[in-house]
This record gives sequence, structure tokens and C-alpha cells, in this order.
Amino acid sequence: MTNDVTVIGNTITIIYNDEMIIRSIKDILYCKTFGRNSHIYFEYEKPITAPIGIKSLSEMLPIECFDLCHVKYIIHFNIIRHSIIKGDTIYYEKLTFPIARGRYDKFIDGVIAYFNAGN
Repeated sequence: MTNDVTVIGNTITIIYNDEMIIRSIKDILYCKTFGRNSHIYFEYEKPITAPIGIKSLSEMLPIECFDLCHVKYIIHFNIIRHSIIKGDTIYYEKLTFPIARGRYDKFIDGVIAYFNAGN
């Protein structure tokens, strides 16, 4: 098997080191850059390594639910429901995510649109 990541509908399929993992996109909490790969974090699971850069991964995920808040992080807007945004930082449980100055307005606009859509 070739290392690959595909998103079809609401499903993400990750093939890495001859292992295939299929998960629902809605279960993704956030993603973090990990060298040339990305770690995808789900609630109650260890992170899954995906053989794709964070920028390419962000382009595959639905823009109405996900956005890069920083060059190293993709955030699922749903975690904002359980977070505090103070200045340019998102506080989620024991984690902090920076929001890059150049992405701040676009990121906040995406969060507002997500919740205005009834999510």
C-alpha cells in the first residue's frame, strides 16, 4: 500500500506504514504539523500520523468546519464551543493554540459562520 490521505464526503482515510485507518471527519479535534507529516487528534484516541503536510491537509478538510489558526495547527471549529479565546490564543482543556496575526480575522470569521450555520 502507498502512503496516502483521502477525504470523501464526511470520511477521512489515512494509509500510513501499510495500515489503513478510516474515521469520520466530524470526530477530528485538531491537527498539528509533525515534520513533513501531520498528527490528527481525535477525542479519546492517540494521534494518528498522516503522510501529508498540514497545509495540504487543511485544503482537503471542509472549510466550513476547519481552518488553520497557525502555520502548525488546524482547528475544528467545534472545539471552540469548549474553549476560551483570549487575545490571539485558544485555550482548550490543557492545550493552547496560537492564532497567527495574519490569520486571525479569517479564522474568527470562520468560527462565527460555523456557529451561525447552527453547528
